[in-house]
Amino acid sequence: MLTNAVAATVSHCSGVISSSHGNANKPKSRAFRRILYAIALHLLISFVSSYDLDYNHHPLDCHLFFSSCHHNIMMQAVKNNTKQNGNTKTHFIRPVTKRKRKAKLPSGWETTSFHEMYTHFNCSSHAYDDTKSIPSLDQWLSMREQYNQHVDSNTSFSDPIPPLDGYTFKNNERPPFYAKLSPGKGRGIFASRDIQKGELVHDGSNSDVVFPDGPSFRQYVFALPRPMACDVMEWTWTQQFQEGGDYHICLAINISSLMNTGDDEDEVNALPTSSMTAMFYATRDIRKDEEILTDYEIYKTEWGAVGLE
Repeated sequence: MLTNAVAATVSHCSGVISSSHGNANKPKSRAFRRILYAIALHLLISFVSSYDLDYNHHPLDCHLFFSSCHHNIMMQAVKNNTKQNGNTKTHFIRPVTKRKRKAKLPSGWETTSFHEMYTHFNCSSHAYDDTKSIPSLDQWLSMREQYNQHVDSNTSFSDPIPPLDGYTFKNNERPPFYAKLSPGKGRGIFASRDIQKGELVHDGSNSDVVFPDGPSFRQYVFALPRPMACDVMEWTWTQQFQEGGDYHICLAINISSLMNTGDDEDEVNALPTSSMTAMFYATRDIRKDEEILTDYEIYKTEWGAVGLE
């Protein structure tokens, strides 16, 4: 059926190309005209191969197609550096946003509590599975895409450092940790170099995302497949940003979410200076390849204060 669709579309588009050339200076060279047709056919096949075809699909709208091609070609040209007022500015092509998928919301989702969502996805077995693998880059990006689609489309995830490596830290470097499986704890993060006492280990102020309210968090969770939904609920916390302020729903969509809590005070080696900050400092010297552990009890869990109880 794809071949038939291509053939039908090429036939239809031939008229569009001819008519579009009718009012312009026709190329005198047949060879040049053949090159134009070859390029158009190549672009068309690429377009059709990614198009959602079914058995009763009509030929593609060629005016729309060639307009789209022209736009893409122009956008590719813009990505080169341009000079304005003597200063060089780099323009980046924004990734194509996929069609928004409507989340399948269960009956009564508007009043579903955090614990009811946890039970809905049967997250208990997932939480205690120490063999869970580190989320792949595609999985991290999928969680970010769903956040853009269901929570805040204006949040930018344009960090050049991929979530599998953390985020942009001091001096445009990666944070001083990496992710791997932790014996007896499952996934965790480990020091990628020696870290001195008092040194900043993790800065969530530039990498965490915040949900505006309980309904947006519910829609986000229900838009995810079970393993991701359970991971998100395991990683989410509530936090005040100032004394006496409102509580907020917070989440890190990168490997910093894999930081484990220590079994006792002696194990803990990284803590924020207060419950109102997301900047974690080393409480003692941390050796390279040593697991970074914190105490999440410093953040008071208040699901009722954010509409999730």
